[in-house]
Amino acid sequence: RWVFGVPSDYLLPLYRINDLQSSQKIIFCEGEKAAEAASQYFPTGLCTTTAHGSKSPYRSDFEKVKGHEVIIFPDNDLAGFLYACQVAELCTKAVASQVKIVYWVCRDVPEKWDLADPLENGWPKEKLLQSVKVFNW
Repeated sequence: RWVFGVPSDYLLPLYRINDLQSSQKIIFCEGEKAAEAASQYFPTGLCTTTAHGSKSPYRSDFEKVKGHEVIIFPDNDLAGFLYACQVAELCTKAVASQVKIVYWVCRDVPEKWDLADPLENGWPKEKLLQSVKVFNW
């Protein structure tokens, strides 16, 4: 019979995962808009996101992160922090070679700020990198 929605046991693919190259870094953001902006700052990485937003990364298939370095670039809020921790755990279980989480440390960055915001505000990559700190998971 027909049922509306995605079955609870079905894992959805990561955004743009079919473009992944063998030794490419994977950069996770919250949402497609942020992932597209991230690709402007990090054109050599695969910028991706999980299905269904920040509250259900476990609904995505992380199998293809195996062996890749993963960098998680969450939004600047509590939901982003929780998302980053969940994605880091899922990437670790999928045997990513390395997992890092990026946190905003610039005081001028408002709550809910994501990678689309600095791009929209004309920030060069250097200013972006000065506004964050990277931690190993």
